[in-house]
Amino acid sequence: AYVAEPNLGRVVPGAEVWVTTDSSAERYRGQIGFVSPRAEFTPKTVQTTELRTDLVYRLRIVVSDADDGLRQGMPVTVEVPLDDGGG
Repeated sequence: AYVAEPNLGRVVPGAEVWVTTDSSAERYRGQIGFVSPRAEFTPKTVQTTELRTDLVYRLRIVVSDADDGLRQGMPVTVEVPLDDGGG
């Protein structure tokens, strides 16, 4: 997965995330396993001109309850729950 620089402070290794796919209503629990220390250009597979020129940071997501409905390399949505500090 990739995260834009303005959201980089909200993603840290070990943080819990939820992963969903377009092909199923299943939600998978995971955690951020790695955050790249260097920015890179958005991968070429992103189709909009606006997003292709943005710098992003690569993340590795480790899913603890994966099954046959979740395959390596398939497009997913990664939801990072926000902690507002209780205030």
